[in-house]
Amino acid sequence: MLVNASRNWGLMHPDFSQRLLLAFKIMKEKHGYEMALLEGYRSPARQDQLAQMGGAVTNARAFQSWHQYGLAADCAFWRDGKLVISEKDPWAMRGYQLYGEVAEQL
Repeated sequence: MLVNASRNWGLMHPDFSQRLLLAFKIMKEKHGYEMALLEGYRSPARQDQLAQMGGAVTNARAFQSWHQYGLAADCAFWRDGKLVISEKDPWAMRGYQLYGEVAEQL
């Protein structure tokens, strides 16, 4: 699923990209979490493909997601050289909580 994901920062809205980079910086410097962009911009066709996979992936169809406008990003954390993408990992869940708090302040 992530193989076809766009990590091209240039396809995201410039203001959004700058806020996201600042959030990544704060997360690393203040909280010790190194972050990674999993997917930014999504084409309408890719959004529909993901929606067809069901609610566990996304309920949003083409143009119902901020991804099509370059205003959304799926992110994860690096730990010990590996991406951590799990709601079952307490460390990652704490990171997402902190990430939300940081993002709301930007």
